[in-house]
Amino acid sequence: MIDESFEMPADTSPPPVDRYAALLAQLNTAPDEQTMARLLEETQALAYRFSLMVCGHTEDAEDAMQDALLQTYRHAGSIRQPQGFRTWLYRTVKNACLMSRRTKVAEPTRLASLDAVMAEGHDPISDGPSPEEVTTAESERRRFRQAFATLPANYRLVAFLRDVEGLSTREVAEVVGISESNVKQRLLRARRLLRQALAAGMLLWVVATPEVPGAASAARHDGAGAQASSVVIAQPTAASQATRPYRPSIGQAGKDVVWVPTPPALLDTMLSLAGVTADDMVIDLGSGDGRAVIAAARRGARALGVEFNPELVSLSQRAAAEAGVADRARFVQGDMFEADISEATVFALYLLPENLDRLLPRLQALRPGTRIVANTFGFTDWDPDAQERVRAELCTDWCDALLWIVPARVAGTWLLDSGERLTLTQLHQILHGEWSSGRDTAPVSQARVRGTAVAFSVGDRRFEGQWSEGMMTGVERRPDGSTRAWRATQTP
Repeated sequence: MIDESFEMPADTSPPPVDRYAALLAQLNTAPDEQTMARLLEETQALAYRFSLMVCGHTEDAEDAMQDALLQTYRHAGSIRQPQGFRTWLYRTVKNACLMSRRTKVAEPTRLASLDAVMAEGHDPISDGPSPEEVTTAESERRRFRQAFATLPANYRLVAFLRDVEGLSTREVAEVVGISESNVKQRLLRARRLLRQALAAGMLLWVVATPEVPGAASAARHDGAGAQASSVVIAQPTAASQATRPYRPSIGQAGKDVVWVPTPPALLDTMLSLAGVTADDMVIDLGSGDGRAVIAAARRGARALGVEFNPELVSLSQRAAAEAGVADRARFVQGDMFEADISEATVFALYLLPENLDRLLPRLQALRPGTRIVANTFGFTDWDPDAQERVRAELCTDWCDALLWIVPARVAGTWLLDSGERLTLTQLHQILHGEWSSGRDTAPVSQARVRGTAVAFSVGDRRFEGQWSEGMMTGVERRPDGSTRAWRATQTP
C-alpha cells in the first residue's frame, strides 16, 4: 500500500536525474540494501504520480506503482545507462497500467484526482503569496486541473510527461511508444485544447511563450534547471466583463461535471444511432449550451434540456429561438438527478461514468425500449448494445457514440403453451437460464433482450419473440428450416 506520509523531495535537493544516477551507479559497483532502499524511496512518489495519470483509478495506480518498484528492485543493478532511468520507469508503469486494463472487466477510464497527480511542487505558483493571492491561485489551479482532465487520454499523457514532468521529446516518444514527430503533434494539439479550455481570462498554460504585457508570468524549471514551461495569467478588465455577452468556456466547472461540448459530427451520429424521429421525446441531462436538444428538435422531435447553470439555460433558449425550434426545444434550470424524466423515449447524454451510474436505477426503471445514447463515456457494468465511431476526418476528440436500450425485465419462470418451462436470470440485456420439459433439462444459450425483443437458443432450436407485460410470444426456428409459433406466460 502507499505510504501517504511520503513527501516529494524539496526543490533545493540535487536534480532527480543526478540523484537516481548516483544511486544506480552505486548499485552497479557495490550493491547494498541501504542504497536499494533509498532508490525505492526516491522512486515511489515519481512512480505513483505517473501511474495515477496513466491508470486513472487509485487502485490500479497502486498496483502499477508496486509493480514498478518490484521491477526496480529486480533490475536496478543491471541498468547501464542511469540517465535513462526515468524513461525506463515511466515505460514500466505505462505497461503495468495497460496490462491491468486488459486483465480486468472492461470499464471506462477515469482520471484520478489531479490534486494527487500534480504534486504541490509542480503547481505553477510562486512561493510566499499573500492570502488574497492564495485564494486566486487555488481557483486558477482548480480551473487548470479541470481543463487538463478534459484532454483526450493520448494528449493528456504526452502533455503530462513533457510539460509537467519535464521529459524531452525523445524521452516522451520512448515512454509512449510513438515517433518524436507524433509527440510534437499531440503536444501541439493538447496545448491548443488547453488554451481553448482556459480562455476568456482563465489561466493559460503555455510553453515557451513570450510574456504577455500586463500579465503575471511565472516560469517553472525542471530538476536540472532547464526551463520547461511558462505560465501566463491574463486578467480581463472589469469593463470587458460587463459588456461581453455570456459565453461558456470549455472545461468550466459545473455542479456535477465540467462543460465540454460534443462535436457536431458526433452529435449527429449519436442521434442517428438512437434512431431519433419526430415521434420521440429527447432529454439531455446536463444540457450545457443546448446543442443536443436543438439538434434533436431540428429532426422534428420534442426535446428537453435540464441544466443547473441558469446562464447556460438562458443561452440555450436564445440559441433555440435563433435556430427556429423554440416550439420544440425547451430548457429548464434544475438538478439532473431530480428532474422528471418519465416522458423520455431517448436520452442524449455526455456525462462521466459516476454520473451515469448514479442515474442507472432511474433509467432502467423506464419503459422498455427507451434509448440512451452517450458521448464516449459509459456505465461501469452495463455494456452498450451498439456503438459507432465518427470518421477521423470529421472528429478528432471524443468520437465514440454509445447506445443502450432499456431492457424488459424478463427474469423469472415462464410456462409455454406446449408445457415446457423456461427459467431466466438477467443482468441488464444478458440472459442465462434453463429449459425443462418433463425430466429433461437443457441450458439456455445466446440469450439477450434488446428493449422488448427477446432471443435465446435451446440446443439447435432458436427462439425469437416480443415481450409484453407478463407474456412473451414469437417464432421458434428448427434445424430442418421449419418454424412454429410459441407463447409463454410468466408464473408468480
